[in-house]
Amino acid sequence: MMYLSHNFLMAQCDERASACLPKLKPFNSNGQYYRVQLVDNEIGKIKLVFNSNLVYRIASCNKSNDGKSLIIKIFDSNGKQVFSNESDTANFWDLQFGATAQYTIQANYPSGNGCAALLVGYMSKDKYSEIK
Repeated sequence: MMYLSHNFLMAQCDERASACLPKLKPFNSNGQYYRVQLVDNEIGKIKLVFNSNLVYRIASCNKSNDGKSLIIKIFDSNGKQVFSNESDTANFWDLQFGATAQYTIQANYPSGNGCAALLVGYMSKDKYSEIK
């Protein structure tokens, strides 16, 4: 029974991530849906390489079961925090990174439980400056 519950929850998570895809426009999707069910203030982590020659859009379309927004923090390879949305109510962020390197994205809900789904898009700095 637990297996079916988990599959159902992940299917809901996939639907939310799919619905979030338009928020990446005009960025190109990296083709991945990063998602996890978070319970009791768990922290989900993913490691991604970000290129310093690109601009990235990170989008989240989720809230916990008690209506809290997903908190996203990004850390460089030395553990230094380079981004946090704790004081930002937006559901997507355009970011540039000073160095091409592997970064860790941490996501959690300050309270409650729920699906955490992130999408990542990218575009060249030149194109980004044209649309800004």
